[in-house]
Amino acid sequence: MALTLQAQDTDEPFSDTDYELLGNPKYRVVSGCAVTYDAANLTVDVAAGVILHNGTFVTVSQQLNVVTIAVDGSNPRWSYLTINGAGTVILTSGTPAATPVKPEAPEGVFLAMLKPVNGDTIANDIAVKLDKRIWSELTDVTPTTLSIGTAAGLGTGDQAAREDHVHGMTAPATPTTVEIGDAAAVGSGTDAAREDHIHAVGDPATPTTQAHSDSPVEGTSVIPARSDHKHGMPAAGSTTWEDDAPTAITFGDAGVAGVVNEAARGDHQHAHGTPATPDAITFGQPGATGSGTEAAREDHAHAMEAAPTGVTFVEKTSDESLDTSTTVQDDDELTFTMVANKRYAVMACLLVDSGSTPDFKYALDLAGTSTWDGHHVSFNQALTSTNFSFSENDVVVLGGRGAGTPSLSGTFSGIAKADGSGGAFTLQWAQNASDAGTTQLLTGSWLAYKLLN
Repeated sequence: MALTLQAQDTDEPFSDTDYELLGNPKYRVVSGCAVTYDAANLTVDVAAGVILHNGTFVTVSQQLNVVTIAVDGSNPRWSYLTINGAGTVILTSGTPAATPVKPEAPEGVFLAMLKPVNGDTIANDIAVKLDKRIWSELTDVTPTTLSIGTAAGLGTGDQAAREDHVHGMTAPATPTTVEIGDAAAVGSGTDAAREDHIHAVGDPATPTTQAHSDSPVEGTSVIPARSDHKHGMPAAGSTTWEDDAPTAITFGDAGVAGVVNEAARGDHQHAHGTPATPDAITFGQPGATGSGTEAAREDHAHAMEAAPTGVTFVEKTSDESLDTSTTVQDDDELTFTMVANKRYAVMACLLVDSGSTPDFKYALDLAGTSTWDGHHVSFNQALTSTNFSFSENDVVVLGGRGAGTPSLSGTFSGIAKADGSGGAFTLQWAQNASDAGTTQLLTGSWLAYKLLN
C-alpha cells in the first residue's frame, strides 16, 4: 500500500510514543481500520480490517460508536486511538492543559491522534484529526498449491500468511479397483483421495453348493461374497438330508455328541416331558431333591395344608440341667417359629427343681423387632403368688422349694407379635444366683401357642 502523507498542518509535538510507533514493525495496519468521525456527537466508527499485533495477524471487525471522545471544559488535550491484540479499539486521553503533551499510549496498533478543544461537541468538527495508521509491508497473498509427495520447503517469500490460510490441493482421482488377493502397495499417484472415497470391488458371484461331510476349503476365487450370501444345500429327503424329529430329553440326560449326519433346522425343538402336578407338602416336612424326570412350569405351586387353627403344644420331653451360671440360655425344646406379621396367643407352665440359694429365673427372646406383652404368676417357697406384667427380655425370678423337690414354680401368658421377617419365639432360663448345685427345667414343662390372625 502506498505511503499516506498527512495533509493537515498542526502544532503536533513529537514524543517518545511517536518513536515507539515508528520504530516497531511488529505493530502495523495490514488493511482497513479507517476511522470515521461522527457528525452528530463525539463518537467514532472504526472500519473492519486486519492488523499485525506483535507479529501476529488479527482480524478486526467493524466497530460503530466504539468510543466517545473526552473534551475538557477549559483546555485542549491530545488523545490516541489504538487497537489491542483482541481487535478492540482503545481511546487514551492526555491531560488537558494550555499547552498539552501527548499521553503514553497502551500497547497496540495506532489508528489516529486527536486534539479536541473546549467547546467541541461533534467529533467531525474537531480541528486536529491525524491518521496515524502505519502500513505493514506484509500483504495478503494466496498460498501455493500442494500435491501428494511435495517436499517441505522453507520458502523465500516475504509475505505473511493469515492464520486461516488454505493451501491449494489437486482434485482427487477415482480410486482403483481391488480384489481378494491384491497385494498392498504404497502407490505413486499424486492425486489426493477424499475421506469418503471408495475402491471398486468386483461383483459377487453365486456361492457354491455344499453337502454334509464336505471338507473346509480356503478357496481361490478373487470375487468377494456378500454378507447375506447363501451356500446351496441338497434338497430335503436326499441321501444327505432327512427331516427327522429331534429326540426327547428329560432331566438327568447326559450330553451326547451325536452320530447322526442329518441336519437340524434352525427352528427345531427337542421334545420334553409334560409337567406334572407338584407334590403336596405339610408343616415340618423336610426338603428333598426329588427323583422325578418331569419338568415344573415356572408358575407351579405346591399344595399346602391349611394353617393350624387350634392350639399347638410344645412339651419338654427330657430334663435340662444347668449349674454355676446366671446367664440365661435358650431352652433346648420350648421354642416355636413365628410367621412374619402374625400375632400369637402364648402360655406356658414351668416345672422347676432348684435349691433356695440358686433359685431360677427366665426370660423370653423374640427374633428381630417382634414384640411381647405378657403376664406371669410365680410362687415362692411360702406358696404366696405375685402377679405382674413383663416384656420381652425382662427377667422373671422364681423362688426355689429346696433341692429334690420339683414344683410348678411359674406360669405365663401373653400376646407375641412377629415383625416383617418373623422368626423364633424362645424361652431362656438360668440360675438366679450362681451355685454349684444343679438347677433343672423338668420334663412335662410345656409351651402352647395359637395363631390369632
